[in-house]
Amino acid sequence: MASIIAPKVEGLYTALREETEKKRLNAGDIMRSLVKAIVLTPENDELHIDVRGDLAGIPTLATNTKNPAAIERRLGRRAA
Repeated sequence: MASIIAPKVEGLYTALREETEKKRLNAGDIMRSLVKAIVLTPENDELHIDVRGDLAGIPTLATNTKNPAAIERRLGRRAA
């Protein structure tokens, strides 16, 4: 997964630092390639955000775990 995400994140970083707006617009294309869907679910006066796609895998890589509940605990939130 890291081999897929790393080049895209590097491209995103580069696109956001471009001097012209036309070149910075490439960042939107890269973000769309990383996010398949964003699902917002209201529950008990809270809004749960579920990001689906390659971007959702970044916290897993950063925390070196495949367990979403562990990621939630490290972020100080309860797992859904």
